[in-house]
Amino acid sequence: MISLYRAQNSRLDLFGNPTWAPNDGVVGVTIFDGLPIVGTNTEAPTYSEHDKLTANQVRDAAVAKYPEQLATENLGRIPNNAFYHAEATVLFRTARANGGSLFGRELTVHTDTVMCSTSCPTVLPILGLELGNPRVTFVDPRGERRTMHNGKWE
Repeated sequence: MISLYRAQNSRLDLFGNPTWAPNDGVVGVTIFDGLPIVGTNTEAPTYSEHDKLTANQVRDAAVAKYPEQLATENLGRIPNNAFYHAEATVLFRTARANGGSLFGRELTVHTDTVMCSTSCPTVLPILGLELGNPRVTFVDPRGERRTMHNGKWE
């Protein structure tokens, strides 16, 4: 599904080459109420201004609540940059499809790249709390699984 999404959303340049290479950026997908929801990082052509606005708003609220874990100076730096990663975008878009919350939900998010080791481990559990505390399992292309719930990794 991820490969198809990339192919469908890559335009061709003047020489007929795809403008979105298969190894550029990250794509994540979950199935929510029977429908696929795809999220990308800011490098992808499908990352929208609405995605950025949502990430900014949630980041700002989270920084105010969790200043010990998140950067309070330079807001776009590590670890706060994870609010703009594909894993976060999938959660934002899924919450949007569910009226703004993921309370009581269980999700499995598949990505086409291994989760970063610097920002996502800190930010994603906080993001989960901000979106209603769903139980989310992230599966990378190697099949490795990481599950978060209640603000921590299980």
